[in-house]
Amino acid sequence: MRLNPFSKHITWRDRGLDSLIGAVGVLALAPFHVWPMMLVSLAAFYVRLFTRTTPSAGFSTGFWTGFGYFSVGMIWIAQAFFERGASYIPLIIPLVLGLFILLALFWGAAGAILIRANLKPGWRAPAFVSALGLAEFTRGHLFGGFPWNLHGYAFDAGTSLSQIASVIGIYGLSLLVILIGALAGQAYLSRSKTSALLATLLLVGNFGFGAWRLSGAEIDYIETTRVRLVHTPFRQSEMMDRDKSITLTNRFFENTLSADLDGITHIIWPEGAVRGLAMENRQFLSVFPNSLKETENALPYFLFSSIREQWRPNADGTTEEFYYNSAVIAGFPDGAPAILAFADKKRLVPFGEYVPFSEQFSKIGLEAIAASFTPAPDKAVSAFPGLPPVSVQICYEVIFSGLTEGEPELILNQSNDAWFGQWHGPAQHAAIARMRAGEEGVPILRSAANGWSGTIDSYGRWIERMGPKDNGYLDVALPRSINPTVFSSLTNVIILLIILSTGLSTIVAGRLTSRGVKPNGMLSVGGQRTSSHA
Repeated sequence: MRLNPFSKHITWRDRGLDSLIGAVGVLALAPFHVWPMMLVSLAAFYVRLFTRTTPSAGFSTGFWTGFGYFSVGMIWIAQAFFERGASYIPLIIPLVLGLFILLALFWGAAGAILIRANLKPGWRAPAFVSALGLAEFTRGHLFGGFPWNLHGYAFDAGTSLSQIASVIGIYGLSLLVILIGALAGQAYLSRSKTSALLATLLLVGNFGFGAWRLSGAEIDYIETTRVRLVHTPFRQSEMMDRDKSITLTNRFFENTLSADLDGITHIIWPEGAVRGLAMENRQFLSVFPNSLKETENALPYFLFSSIREQWRPNADGTTEEFYYNSAVIAGFPDGAPAILAFADKKRLVPFGEYVPFSEQFSKIGLEAIAASFTPAPDKAVSAFPGLPPVSVQICYEVIFSGLTEGEPELILNQSNDAWFGQWHGPAQHAAIARMRAGEEGVPILRSAANGWSGTIDSYGRWIERMGPKDNGYLDVALPRSINPTVFSSLTNVIILLIILSTGLSTIVAGRLTSRGVKPNGMLSVGGQRTSSHA
């Protein structure tokens, strides 16, 4: 069995149609939010897949559908290479295209397995959910994981359709979306009113649960805390220029001080607003006390991002240098700047903050290529002065469901979305972040350079926000968290076990014993075709 998406037995017309079907699903995601298009895409994928007769054809259908979905949905990644400079542009083909191919392989494998299983029509929908759900779970965890644009994000966070994530999380919500799409596809293939009715009931029931949950949703605020989120548009390529970066950082100071700070307890800047080892830069840390030395009010706490340097002794008497991407809070007791706490990033961006297989590169003398940030050993709840117990999730970290460990009452997400320009990446990033609030029942303070900044309540709804092109600041009250959700006390491993057990059950119980059954559910009997389902 040759699983080759470029097989001569598959026409380019078929590949193009499959890719278009995958691309249609992107319209359900941010910034478009046309959620029915995800169900249309999944139903069409299902129909195309189960009219295939060989595993290789099933692989091709899955691969090209996935390629269309990932390439259109994540084409903004290419912008990061343009921002780095001309020398990085040639890497777009091998790295960005390579990423889309790698992600599409998961869907291709799911398609091959489903056709190879040769299932009865009634078992195909649950098998499709298990296979595609396992593909998405795997690509969200394998080699560090990249769970961007999971199917569940079609139901925009904060809406009624998304609230079930408080019980089953984003992976569970993705299974539900895939199941509804599969039932719609099965209804078309078999003209089954039962499948259509079940898909409708699932959709209506999910909406009803969410509407009920939101009907009693009220926002309460912490009266002693008021935050200034500072928002200053810039291009990442400008911030990477040393001289221009100083000017941009000064613009952040200007926006911060453009209005009176009376009543403000915390100032928050996004990741990327200042370069380098900012937490060691006394000149940088002294700007606020020097500018506000005449004020009679206590100076607000200052939260920013910085590279953190750490030296560790080795057994042989030498020392080794480590660098962390950190969220930092500074205070100004007696008018002098002081670092009060910090939290290091645990989930690092591949090829951006670390190089996979860097140890192997070092062993062959390529230390420059292997240079990386060091990941934090855990993601514990942080004690930042003046804030409730907080889970600090820096930029990329917020895409990982289940990373919110412990019992925080706030998620702080400082992000640098300037890497992705004005494409749809920043909007997708904000939508993904909002789902973490809905899963955990914990509000989010989000400060994103060239992205969406503001406050998000414990149901995933925006309270106040600024967009990528806005310039200035936003003074916000801090919402309280609600009671812990069901999901916050569970783990995504449970969803994985459900996927595996369902998949195994369908393969064992649903396999056809006769190869005379056609993929669309029609039996060949004496050269005639008759329906195999009621």
